Amino acid sequence: MEGGTEAFPDLGKHCQHVDCNQLDFLPFTCQGCRQVFCLEHRSYKSHDCPKSDHNSRKVVVCEICSMSIETTGHHGEDEKDLIERHDKSGDCDPKKKKKPTCPVRRCKEVLTFSNTSTCKTCQ
Repeated sequence: MEGGTEAFPDLGKHCQHVDCNQLDFLPFTCQGCRQVFCLEHRSYKSHDCPKSDHNSRKVVVCEICSMSIETTGHHGEDEKDLIERHDKSGDCDPKKKKKPTCPVRRCKEVLTFSNTSTCKTCQ
């Protein structure tokens, strides 16, 4: 199936969605399955892409140590399982958690429950 017209045979491509086959002059190539689609079928959801999570990445932040844990979601990883595995790995250290500091520039005062927005000297 070639795209284009008689005058311009190399112009455009046909949408590879099963029910479409529309000639599109500005086609989209899916990053997951590498097939060509029209505007209507370009999203992963609209053409039921089997590799829809191909480029998806997600970051989960550990509440104990504030460490960012990246996952691609390829293996159906659940956030709870990911945090649990991180906790058991030995990388999770509560001492590493960053404590909130005063938002005033160059002030390094650590905020506590009694001064939650600014420190006493910067008020």
